[in-house]
Amino acid sequence: MLAKGEIVAERLLKLEPLNVENYILLSSMYASRSDWVKMSHVRKQMKDRGIKQFSVMWVMKKNGMPERLAIACALLKTKALEEIRIVKNLRVCGDCHEVKK
Repeated sequence: MLAKGEIVAERLLKLEPLNVENYILLSSMYASRSDWVKMSHVRKQMKDRGIKQFSVMWVMKKNGMPERLAIACALLKTKALEEIRIVKNLRVCGDCHEVKK
């Protein structure tokens, strides 16, 4: 029996067969269940259709801003007035320090 998320993801694939996010959604669902056969099938579909995953993290790392992206994600995911701890064992430039404060 298919999970609701799987049904929705498969319908999205039928509606938007060239949208990479739909494939990633379904592939991640299978990976979270350790269903490696179905996950690799979805990845093969992507490869066969020439659909490639674009990684925002790669661009941010290339431009030297992964910490800022992590902070932005933390702010989006946490509730108001919830504490966010930033742990880094390297020196931080003044500009990054101001952003983090």
